[in-house]
Amino acid sequence: MPNARITDLAAISTIDTAVDPLPIVDLSDTASSSSGTTKKVTISQIVSAINAANPAIYSGVAVNPNGVITAPTGSIYFDVSTPATPIQWVRTGTTWVTI
Repeated sequence: MPNARITDLAAISTIDTAVDPLPIVDLSDTASSSSGTTKKVTISQIVSAINAANPAIYSGVAVNPNGVITAPTGSIYFDVSTPATPIQWVRTGTTWVTI
């Protein structure tokens, strides 16, 4: 099957996101070829990378989220320990600041 086209392959019936690999071309790795090196990546790795790069909204009862809530820069955290007056925080670099 070395010359099979991707469109000729059978579809996978069940995906294990932690271990089923996808082929990817790493353009920054030119050790084997000037056009990049084919490597494998899992869906879990892709999701983790997307989540790490994109801000999100969090809520909880951590009065101060510093050292408690890990999140990407630009994320928002609502301290709802007093629901009538939630305190809003934003992640700036490595720390949370109130807004």
